[in-house]
Amino acid sequence: MFPRSLLLALLVLGSVLTASLVPGPFSIDENNYLVTVVGLMEGRLTVPGTEGLPPSRELLYFDPAGSSRQVLETPVVSNVPPLYSFIAAPFSLLGWRGLVALNTLCFLATVLLVFAYARRHSSGPMTPWIAAFAFALGSYSLEYAQGVWPHMLTVFLCSAAVVAASRAWHEQQLRWALVAGISVGIATGVRYQNILFAAALGLGLVLLAPRRFRLASAYGFGLAIPLAMSSVLNGLRMGYWNPISKGPGYLPSTRTLSSGDALTDAVKMAWARVVDYSFRPPMTGSAVESFLQPDPTTGAYMVVGAVKKAWLQSSPWMVLPLLLVVLAWLPPSGFRRVLGATPQQELRLLSIPVVLTLLMFSTSGIYRTDGFCFNQRYFHELVPLMAVLLAWAADGVSLRREWILGGALLGALAAIPALVLLEADSAVAQLVLLRAPLALALLLAVAWLVARARRSTALAMSVVLGATLAWALMVHLADDLPASRSLRRSRYEYQKRLGPFLVDGSAVFARSGIKDALGPLQLQRDIVILNPALDEAVAMRETIDALLDGGRRVFLARNALPTEALEGTLAGLAVRYLGEPIVFLEVAKDKRLSLPTPPASAG
Repeated sequence: MFPRSLLLALLVLGSVLTASLVPGPFSIDENNYLVTVVGLMEGRLTVPGTEGLPPSRELLYFDPAGSSRQVLETPVVSNVPPLYSFIAAPFSLLGWRGLVALNTLCFLATVLLVFAYARRHSSGPMTPWIAAFAFALGSYSLEYAQGVWPHMLTVFLCSAAVVAASRAWHEQQLRWALVAGISVGIATGVRYQNILFAAALGLGLVLLAPRRFRLASAYGFGLAIPLAMSSVLNGLRMGYWNPISKGPGYLPSTRTLSSGDALTDAVKMAWARVVDYSFRPPMTGSAVESFLQPDPTTGAYMVVGAVKKAWLQSSPWMVLPLLLVVLAWLPPSGFRRVLGATPQQELRLLSIPVVLTLLMFSTSGIYRTDGFCFNQRYFHELVPLMAVLLAWAADGVSLRREWILGGALLGALAAIPALVLLEADSAVAQLVLLRAPLALALLLAVAWLVARARRSTALAMSVVLGATLAWALMVHLADDLPASRSLRRSRYEYQKRLGPFLVDGSAVFARSGIKDALGPLQLQRDIVILNPALDEAVAMRETIDALLDGGRRVFLARNALPTEALEGTLAGLAVRYLGEPIVFLEVAKDKRLSLPTPPASAG
């Protein structure tokens, strides 16, 4: 059973997250998943409204790589992993907020898993609480608990797989190995990168489990079930029967720096992702080059006004889990001298996914980027494991609760000046946010080693642990979350302003943030969204004619085309200007729609 205080805290936290969410998209990736749910609710695996239209990339408004995809037939499909829509469909009955609720519930459920798993293999009463706090409030998970992209769903599934694999290993029961395989297989069908997590967990069972053949076989059978489902669904919608493929061009060959030294690139990217993101080499000739460039003074990468962070810059407490990942592979005698009764086999089980994931994304080249986000979202599924490892690192050390709280106060106070200065894009603030957490991480590592060596009351470690947890919470609440909410709010405002024009049976051409903002309307109405920028409007007129002939009302957002291109594209059509100031153009073949051309100042 879980403590009532924990359940009450999660109830309050979940209520706050639900009440405070901004129902607007943050990233195009959210619409990429969204259209699969909209299609499934209509009984299809394709994007509704695109059937019968001329094949064109402009139908791929939802696809982050739409400009590089070939469209040879319609209807078009989203190539995101196929299992998400089946899980999310019931939640979509509540609209965008329902899809967010799925992630919020998975976030809260993961906190319970982290608490239970840490408690099962520890002795100190504070240990599971440290794990739960580190994951829930000391990481960057809160932001994703208020979004639609399904990171928290796969975090829960992968965490459940780890807990089930652990029980299979301890209890020698095949059912738990089967559950572990099914859970991580579903996670792979939601985010393809989790196939590596699945392989790592299976490797852990093979290396560590006493009855390794039987357990690994049951695990493999469980994993095969959702992978087979993904294979069939991919074959039906895309013609590719690979269970982890997005089609041609997925996982292209790695490009490295001009030096051609892949090992050097891997070391740089490992350091940038784990320790200091400002160490990341800048990209050139890439689609994300325009927004992912370092500040020339500080080296900070800024996204929507927030500093993009490596793992230790987001959560400096992760230094202890990283140390444990290394120490887990000491000989048993040496391990006991350093870590006492800490469960070595459990540490090894958790360390394998951590090491393999870090290795994969370090060696994937500098052009493999997690893109438009503030933290290391490729490592989301590892964060609960790191929280458990932190708790086990603290277990057996005589921590003092009052000193942890005192350290937390100091950590919170230390973060405030940098976060206040950041409002003015201060170089000093950027440097503080990049360097201060690394100093805290170093202090925590030293304090922990001293506490372990002396085996006495660890006042210094208590203070520094509290400071690192509070720093992570403050920075996430005051830097990452406001930036995310600001972007979501701006797109929600677009949605509220433009949505009333788009009744059932509408089609709208838009680009950039406007087309992303309109995506959630597809949960409520029959709307087709198109992005003419994906093919430089080559097929735009043909598509407009097809939409009008199909009985749809056709609108153009103000940013759909440059003003000088409108006249040629819309020649022979009636145009009506809507909104004040003008936000939309409606086009039709009925000349009675025509109104005078607006003044130049109105766009």
